[in-house]
Amino acid sequence: MKERILLLGLGNELLGDDGAGLALAGMVHDKLPEGTARLVLADLAGLSLMHALEGYDRVIIIDTMESSDYAPGECLRTAPGGMLESRRMLGQHDTSLAEALHIGSELNLKLPKYIIVYLIVGADTHKFSDKLSPAVERTLPEAARRIINEEFGRKQ
Repeated sequence: MKERILLLGLGNELLGDDGAGLALAGMVHDKLPEGTARLVLADLAGLSLMHALEGYDRVIIIDTMESSDYAPGECLRTAPGGMLESRRMLGQHDTSLAEALHIGSELNLKLPKYIIVYLIVGADTHKFSDKLSPAVERTLPEAARRIINEEFGRKQ
């Protein structure tokens, strides 16, 4: 049976760099052979995010985070509940992704055994704009190549 892979881009394309996760997920998906992964672009958190993951074997989440410790455009890799998280992973008005996954397992939902999160550091994720900052936009092609190489074993 073919492995079911979800490529989940998170963000809000009207909040500047907050849309970087959406843009990068689309870029990765466009470079994969057709049918390799299902692409979903959304602005989800907590329990809603948990339900989006149901039924997949592997999930690659791409989102944006703000950080004064990393340069805008850096691409960081972490596991759910790891030290690095975006506001959607933390769930300010909902549960965190790690808590949602724990609840899902308690409810015996069919959740993926493999979930990895890629976070793009944004320069400004609060300003109303449909454009990414130049610092973030110029790093996306290399970030896409990295994700494809690490998650799909293909050099780009």
